[in-house]
Amino acid sequence: MRPELYLIGMSTIGVIVFVVSFLLNRKSLKEELAVAVKQDISIEQMRIAEKKVSNFLFQNGLNPGEGISVIGRALNIYEGDEDDRISSQAHLSGPDRNGAMVVTFRKGLSRQERTFAFAHECGHVINEDDAPIDRPDGKHKPQIEQAADYVAAALLMPLDEVYVFLCENRYQDTTPQNRIRLTKTLCRKYGVSEVIALRRIREVFVLKSA
Repeated sequence: MRPELYLIGMSTIGVIVFVVSFLLNRKSLKEELAVAVKQDISIEQMRIAEKKVSNFLFQNGLNPGEGISVIGRALNIYEGDEDDRISSQAHLSGPDRNGAMVVTFRKGLSRQERTFAFAHECGHVINEDDAPIDRPDGKHKPQIEQAADYVAAALLMPLDEVYVFLCENRYQDTTPQNRIRLTKTLCRKYGVSEVIALRRIREVFVLKSA
């Protein structure tokens, strides 16, 4: 075989390998995203969590979408420092003699991760889980952790407010590109990651269509 033909053949093989690798990685990323977005809690559990959030806000004279630090103060929970000895994302201390609890964060978390981890610990208290408690990393979390995650999202991204935004922008009927744009708008507005925003979008539609 002539050298130039050999090089063309090798180049073609390289392109094919790249395309196959890209498609496989894309499929893998989509599957990972689907797992991250999915919550293994029932519609009834979602309804109960929304009721708990609604009752908590009403009893404390707060509006949906109040800043998470305001919600924390109502629960007597405060942001602490970072600690590189923490293996989980965050740790909620037990109450001190004044009833105050402190959330300590693993070093290196982004602002979005810190916000959601703090909201998650608030979720534990609203759910009346015992402190001290941690927010673990990874997937397939226990029910108690998924319930706290749900309450955290409900505190940060109010059900009715998000639903109105999605309906006004025809989220379900628009193009994939526009859905990405709308999702990023929600991320900026509520200070959450894309995974949290996508999960909340799914929860909102599940509840509203149930």
